[in-house]
Amino acid sequence: MKSELLLVGALVCCAVQAQALDKVDHAAWYRTTKSRVASSPGDALPFDSLNCRLVGQYAPPYAISGLDVVGNLAYLATGDSGLRVIDVSDPASLSEVGHCATPGTANCVVKVGNYAYVSDGDYLCVIDVSNPAHPVDTGNLFEAGWLGGLVKEGNYVYVTEYHGKVIVMDVSDPVSPTEVGRCTTPGYANGLVKAGNYVYVADQESGLVVIDVSNPVSPYAVGRFQTPYVAEGVEVFGSHSVCVADGTSLRMIDVSNPASPSEVGYYDQDGYVYGVDVVGGYAYTASTDNGLYVIDVSDPANPLKVGFYPIPSSNPMGAIEAGGYVYVARDSGLRIIEFYGGGVEEGRRPPACSRQLNATIVRGVLWLPAAASSETQAPSCLLDAVGRRVIRLRPGPNDVQHLSPGVYFVSSPGSAEKVVLTR
Repeated sequence: MKSELLLVGALVCCAVQAQALDKVDHAAWYRTTKSRVASSPGDALPFDSLNCRLVGQYAPPYAISGLDVVGNLAYLATGDSGLRVIDVSDPASLSEVGHCATPGTANCVVKVGNYAYVSDGDYLCVIDVSNPAHPVDTGNLFEAGWLGGLVKEGNYVYVTEYHGKVIVMDVSDPVSPTEVGRCTTPGYANGLVKAGNYVYVADQESGLVVIDVSNPVSPYAVGRFQTPYVAEGVEVFGSHSVCVADGTSLRMIDVSNPASPSEVGYYDQDGYVYGVDVVGGYAYTASTDNGLYVIDVSDPANPLKVGFYPIPSSNPMGAIEAGGYVYVARDSGLRIIEFYGGGVEEGRRPPACSRQLNATIVRGVLWLPAAASSETQAPSCLLDAVGRRVIRLRPGPNDVQHLSPGVYFVSSPGSAEKVVLTR
């Protein structure tokens, strides 16, 4: 790429993603004391945001209680409205492409291969989504009480039952799930995540529960950590850490000794938190009446807010990161947000490059020259100084005025150009 990066005026740039979890409303106490924040029209021009911008939204006539995003499709669990499939290939123009009714109340969904597994009230439903425009309920249900969070790994699905159970199901035959084991928890089992031989359960008032599933037929609890509030969601990050969405806070828990988890740090945020997703050292959460938070958890002892996007007057059910965006599910629809991160000061080691890089000073707008008419435009992106993608770049002007000042790299196949963003 040629060093034709020019200075131009200023626009607006930001970032997003999201995941969802089912839950009962423990946030009532919070909403009764917290005044709601006024919303700007369509939430398109937030009065207060940090390193984030709205890139798409979808307001269907139903609430969204859970979602999974795979490729260009989002799979939504929508309560009495069943499973909905949304095309998210263009975040600015979202559209429903398929729908499948379910017998109960769809509150959580995981898509693996050609199937979507839906916790549907008292049932686990298996839906064939090989044709997203025409998803088909296989008709094979597993009945087990009020089901909550679920994860799939290998031939097994691990699902929580709200009255204190974790159930292990063999889905080697996807359309005929069979229970092979279960384990009780002391509280109300909600969100869960699996890593290695362990399942980590957000057990509401009983905090974090660690379950050994090395033998799926005989799972058993090996450890517990009592969080101070109500554990709703949990996610693994690093080699021995989990992040627990606990009331109005995120708790960073060291699980290097599964029998004796210990807290190493926490972050208090404004609003009740239902779920959390951790990708690339960032935790993404959505809180009631406030919006999306992005927390840097690369140092678990010192979590730091690095991004925020307001979503006032809402009841977010979770946030997940997928494909460079944050998807926030709420009772009134779906938000797609872009988190574009921040730079770092000079002196950090830049990404490996085969030649000397000369920096271009940029303020406001980064201009990316288009390829010659006879050439195909190679995909480009802006990386921070430790190699993490910040934003996608397009030929022409790219707004960078809201990025933190520092060193970045314009990366395209076979080349990299160093730029320094200034105010």
